Formats: sequence, structure tokens, C-alpha cells
Amino acid sequence: MAKFKSRTSPFLDRQAAATKTLATPFLRESQFKHTFEAAVTDIQPDPQQSRKIFEDDEIVELARSIDSRGLLQPILVRQDNSRPNGWIIVAGERRWRAVSTLGWEHIPAIEYEGDYVSANLVENLLREDLSPVEEAQGVQKLLSYNGWSQSEAGRQLCIPQSRVNKLIHILDLPENFLAKAAEKKIPLNTLVAISRESQPQVREEMMAKALEGGLTVLAAHAARTEKKTRNQVSDEEKFSKSYVNTAQKFIKNISIIKERSRRLTDEEIALLHQSMNAINDILAEVGK
Repeated sequence: MAKFKSRTSPFLDRQAAATKTLATPFLRESQFKHTFEAAVTDIQPDPQQSRKIFEDDEIVELARSIDSRGLLQPILVRQDNSRPNGWIIVAGERRWRAVSTLGWEHIPAIEYEGDYVSANLVENLLREDLSPVEEAQGVQKLLSYNGWSQSEAGRQLCIPQSRVNKLIHILDLPENFLAKAAEKKIPLNTLVAISRESQPQVREEMMAKALEGGLTVLAAHAARTEKKTRNQVSDEEKFSKSYVNTAQKFIKNISIIKERSRRLTDEEIALLHQSMNAINDILAEVGK
């Protein structure tokens, strides 16, 4: 049986069940009808479902439980206007997948007439086994659908705004990487560290290590620190090049003064003495 996070929030409270017969969050009595038997083949998952990954062993385990104890909780569905007698799952896709493996022709269902978008997203966000990427995609959809700011999302879902910010930030990473990261359930803080890396080559290296399972949060920060060290060396090289160019120009100008063989002004002589003193000070400091 899927585990749900213990969380209290104004938004989830408004979606909470008003019946003891159903444990699915977000239901209200005025929003669902009586249970009926829907043909399994007439049902399909919601293509906008944020949860894309279902572990085969979990479905097998659930199927065994249903086979021995029966289906204790109907799934929620809404009408599919594109197909006659068609239904789209609002909540309960795991149960539908499980009974499909058992060869059931029908499954107990309830037609849900409420805010099915929020209902679907909220049920998934409550699951403990949701990956950070799936959580981020779900939160982003709730923000877009409800017109929430990040602070409002944090208040409504009862999670820190800083977490909402992190979740939204990781969605800037490449989609192909996020899909693989969701499968491997890479931790949120590791994904955040990668998303904050501005240098493309270093970011690519970090993503590759993360998918290989070799990038912890500490390793991610170490990679970024190493990049900064590389930049410092690069800055020193830039300074050295600039110094050499300046010195070469100075020597060239001095040579021109010598070639002209004209009497120097007091100001020009004073500048030459200042230059000589500065050079002697530098040479004395470096021990040359």
C-alpha cells in the first residue's frame, strides 16, 4: 500500500475526504458519485499525470495484496470526452495497473467531479516514494494551474518556500537528464548543486557522475570548488599576460626616448626615476 506524507495544509484540508469509506486525500462528498464497475479497458491514465515512473516490483506486490484481500479502495475517474464510455484516472493508477496484471475485466470506480487537476497532483505529492524531479514537476503544475507564487505554494502545501524554490530551480536542467534523474531518484540537494553550476562543461561532468551514482552533495560542492580554483589559475595567467604586455610596451617607449637623443624635461626625468625606483622595489621583493 502506498505511504503518504503526514502533512497539514489549508489547500490539502480543503481537498480532504469527508467520508470514512475512502482514504484517498482531497475528496469531498459533493464531488463524487456512487461506486460503479468500470471496464478496465475503458480506462486510461491521465497523460498530464506528473508521476511517470511505477516500479514493477511495487505493482506486483500490490497485485498480490489485491488478489488475496480484494480491492479495498475504488479508483477515481473522470469522463473522457474523446472516447465513448471512456474514463481517465484521477487517482489510483497503481491500483488500475495492479488489477490489469491480474486480468480483471472490471474495477470498482467512482466518478470524480471536483478539481481533478489539483486532486491528481496532490495525491502524488503526498506520496513518500515520489522522486524530487516528479515532486518538482507536480509543484510547478500546481503553481501554473492555480496561479500561485512560490510563497503561496509553500503556504498552501505547508512546505518551506526555500524548498519550493529549489524544486522549481532544478527544472532548468535538461529534460533528458531530469527523466533519468527521476528514475534514479537523485536527491534534491544534489540536483540543486548541479543546477547552480554555471559552467556548461562542469555541469555536464556533474550530471554524468550523478547518473552513475557517484555524485553526493559533498562531491557536487567539491566539483564546484575545483572549478573556482581552475578559474583562479586562469585569472593569474591572464594577469601574467597583461603584465608582460605592459612591460614590453614600457621598454619600447624607453627605447624611443633614447633614440631621439633630446634633452628631457624635469618632469620626464622625475618619471624615469619613479619608474626605476618601482622596478628596483619589485626586484628586491622577489629576490632578484
